[in-house]
Amino acid sequence: MEPKHFDFDSSRIKAYSGYYSDSQKLKRSASGGVAGALSELVIQKGGAVFGVRYTADFRGAEYACAQTLDELEPLRGSKYIDSSRQILWNGERVSVYAVVEEMLKNGRDVLFFGLGCTVAALYSLLDSHGVDTANLYTIELLCHGPTPAKVAELYLEGLEKKYGGKIVDFSVRYKKKGWVPPYLHAVFDNGKVYDAPFYSTDYGYAFSLYSKKGCYQCHFRGDNHKGDLTVGDYWGMTPAMEGYNPNGVSIILTQTEKGESLLASLSPEVFPLREADLTLALQHNRYYYKQRKQNAKWDAFDKALATRGLAAACLQAEGKAKYWLRRSQLTTRLAAVMPAGLKQSLKKVLGRK
Repeated sequence: MEPKHFDFDSSRIKAYSGYYSDSQKLKRSASGGVAGALSELVIQKGGAVFGVRYTADFRGAEYACAQTLDELEPLRGSKYIDSSRQILWNGERVSVYAVVEEMLKNGRDVLFFGLGCTVAALYSLLDSHGVDTANLYTIELLCHGPTPAKVAELYLEGLEKKYGGKIVDFSVRYKKKGWVPPYLHAVFDNGKVYDAPFYSTDYGYAFSLYSKKGCYQCHFRGDNHKGDLTVGDYWGMTPAMEGYNPNGVSIILTQTEKGESLLASLSPEVFPLREADLTLALQHNRYYYKQRKQNAKWDAFDKALATRGLAAACLQAEGKAKYWLRRSQLTTRLAAVMPAGLKQSLKKVLGRK
């Protein structure tokens, strides 16, 4: 693809792609699994990894520290909801930034995952305290804005009521049929299982419309990324392209020499890398350099969510016809057999990007 001019200095970054060689690890990962592969590397060298896990009831998300490979498992996969910056440490709830600071002062290597705003906040605090960050590696997740945790709370309460059990396993990026489409997957303590294409669910619709309000004024885009690396899905890649895997491919954007060095330390046997098309990667991950626009229905959705619940908020925002089409999964079934041009026409009719 011909190079494109972006409204930031794209010459300072390089793009790579890849996926886990281990097919089982690849299936448990959100995209191609580069976050997991780098985390394993740091832990095996004696370092610590900070990332986000679900709370015990899956209704919220919180930071946790992994110092063993077993502790790493709950950090795998996308959460899609706003997470707490508090961490359970030595029996107390404390700031995750304070724990990272303590480890760095003790000479530990630290790998920290977060959204652009979270990584920026970490550096700001460490800088104000005069902390040496030579042993700190930071990875930003490609982000269009997390959904408030109230969405997960209401949706999961509804599922548990409908299926008569407590959720014991949950994912919004389950690879039931491969990388795409993503499935929402819930397992209950009574043995029942619920699977549905994520964007056919009320949870998926809310995620597409309803980010935290501050995300619409995000400052950490383009030239203002603070992390060593930014990682996500290599959207835009097709099965005809070299390096494609039906179970997911990571895009990795290196933003510092430290990031380049960390990436280069991956074993080719564990996670083979190849240079990627930067223009293609950015065109299909535009929130790397653009703010998300607030949906005109945001305020009405927010009010309906608080007063009438998730289903009512979605029904009001979409209208009865579109709501029924999405919930029935009819458009998902049609898309599976439609030519690309008709798919785009259907998306326009439904008001989707």
